[in-house]
Amino acid sequence: MRRRVNSATLMIKSVLLVMIVHGTASGKTIYVDDDGPADFNNIQAAINNANNGDIIEVQPGTYTGAGNRDIDFKGKAITVRGVTGDANDCVIDCQGDVNEPHRGFKFVSGEDANSVLEGFTITNGYGPEEDIYGNGNLRSVGGSVYCKDSRYTINNCTLRDNSADIGGGIYNRYSSPTISNCTIKGNSACWGGGISNDWFSNPIINHCVIINNSAFYSGAGTPPSGGGIFNKGRSSPIISNCTVSNNSARLGGGIGNYYNSSPSISNCTLSNNSAIDYGGGIYDYSSSNPSINNCAINNNSANAGGGISNYDSEPSIERCTISNNSASYGGGIHNDGSAPTINWCIISGNSAEGGGGGVANLFYSRAFIKECTINGNSANNGGGICNSLGFQQLEIRGSVIVDNSAVNNGGGIYNNDVEVLLTNCTIANNSAGWGGGLYNNGSEQVIFGSIVWWNQPSQIHGSASAAYSDIQGWGDLYFGNISVDPEFASDGYHLTILSPCFDAGYPDYIAEPNETDIDGDPRVVGRIDMGADEFFVHGSGALFITTKYYEFQAFGIDSNTTPQSLCISNYGELELNWQIQIPDDCDWLSVSALSGQTASLETSEGTFSCQLNVSDPNAENSPQVVTVNLDVLGPVLVISDLVFNFTMAGIDSNTAPASQVLTIQNTGYDILAWHIEMPNDCDWLKASHLAGQAGHMETDEVILSIDQHL
Repeated sequence: MRRRVNSATLMIKSVLLVMIVHGTASGKTIYVDDDGPADFNNIQAAINNANNGDIIEVQPGTYTGAGNRDIDFKGKAITVRGVTGDANDCVIDCQGDVNEPHRGFKFVSGEDANSVLEGFTITNGYGPEEDIYGNGNLRSVGGSVYCKDSRYTINNCTLRDNSADIGGGIYNRYSSPTISNCTIKGNSACWGGGISNDWFSNPIINHCVIINNSAFYSGAGTPPSGGGIFNKGRSSPIISNCTVSNNSARLGGGIGNYYNSSPSISNCTLSNNSAIDYGGGIYDYSSSNPSINNCAINNNSANAGGGISNYDSEPSIERCTISNNSASYGGGIHNDGSAPTINWCIISGNSAEGGGGGVANLFYSRAFIKECTINGNSANNGGGICNSLGFQQLEIRGSVIVDNSAVNNGGGIYNNDVEVLLTNCTIANNSAGWGGGLYNNGSEQVIFGSIVWWNQPSQIHGSASAAYSDIQGWGDLYFGNISVDPEFASDGYHLTILSPCFDAGYPDYIAEPNETDIDGDPRVVGRIDMGADEFFVHGSGALFITTKYYEFQAFGIDSNTTPQSLCISNYGELELNWQIQIPDDCDWLSVSALSGQTASLETSEGTFSCQLNVSDPNAENSPQVVTVNLDVLGPVLVISDLVFNFTMAGIDSNTAPASQVLTIQNTGYDILAWHIEMPNDCDWLKASHLAGQAGHMETDEVILSIDQHL
């Protein structure tokens, strides 16, 4: 009985515990309205009354004064939201200024993602001063929102026209909030006009619009930076699907990254931002190595790095479009002592008054540029790329550099005191005063597997070495080089199947795993092509026959020939089920679809020709014709002399002239069955035998003599 009672008691306690936990998680809803019936008439009073899990709903209106500004979540896991969900309906007017600073909200008690703010407009805030560094030095921070050691969530809010020394809109320190679907505009600060992330702050910022913010206050310390977003001190936020536009600063008009801050920036648009000095769109400083992926960076401007400027940093820039930016140096990208990786980008229509319309690599920068399209850029030197000031080593691989221009030197690339390796690139239709394609001054330029063609006024100015490349007017046709019109398609850089650069690159090239060409097609199909484009047909197959003319030679009708291989490749997207058709009159030719072709000789001597049709209905260039010629070599008759002269003393002489030897040799193949026809009126001439046989290189001797009795 005792066991049963104890068991029942335990079961009851368990049920009660579950009920208590469930009741706490559900929470209650608290209503706020400043001019109507509600639980509270100000937001702070509602928060003070709330418990974890509660929801505070705020009615439409403009909320001002005490209790509706400087609002503290007090570490509670609650949701505070405008009841309509439209940020324009519920406005918190902080009415703050330098003399009476007030902000909207603060999160300073360890709040986590369950502390949620959504559906508000927060405006006219001026950040109160805080001793953020613990040194007694007060700074105005967080004009709209201030966060320290917290991970709050803010959704669907508008933060506009707020200001502070640091973080005009939002200031995060040692914090990693989630900021989603917010509009942050018209805010100002010295650092981080829109958002400032300070010291190990790694917020998630997604689907936000960050516009018309500025960072220009000229206080002491770090120069004004990050008009839209400022990241400092190992702060690496995740910024995705955001629009960052029309922001301005001295450094980093759109985004400024300082001191080992390496944010992830993906699927964002950064446009029409400006910087007085560096980085109109993005500025990376002092070992800040952001990952910038699939972004549109356009129409930004700065003194250096209209789109992006990197100083002593190693960013990764991939699959971005960087266009129509402008600067004095590095219209698209400016690198100073940096080693960026720039992959699969389009860098187009940028301009620089000095060097590097598309990209400027200066002061020992070691850029690696892979499979990029760099076109339509302009500058004084280096319309596409300028590499200068410091003996750096750079590699440009698999890229298209076309239609760029320079007033002075290097329409495509300008090299000054650098080492540059060009691998599998296409440099075409660029123009400059000197060196339309490449200009080399005190530089080591190695061109490998590339095409340099149609540049004006010349392809290369200065010295360079090349291998397996097609260079217009190039005199060194060794090491696999050619100088033949590459037969581009109408776009000026794609290859056609008729191009001499097709399957003409380095024969032993080994592609990296998943390596592609400029279009994302397989990098090697058969043998690698010269240039950035690997010929490939989409939507169908494409037959390619490595050799379309074969010569066989048989040394006699009973001999065999050496088999030769017919290589059939598919340079298209669809699978091919090819077949070879052999004409009926080519019964002397045997073809194996798996291993090539062999010749079976059951015929006579002579020369024979056969045309094979290789076809597949899925191939856009079907059929392909292969010509096979067979030359069967028979015996070859060679005699020692064509004229033999005999002399006698007279017709009554009893002494016959000495005999002479006619040598008959077979220098060909098979058996030479020779015979001698003696004319009827030559009965005075005798031959030792009139017929015989001679094998390969064998010799017969016929004794010719005079019958003096006739």
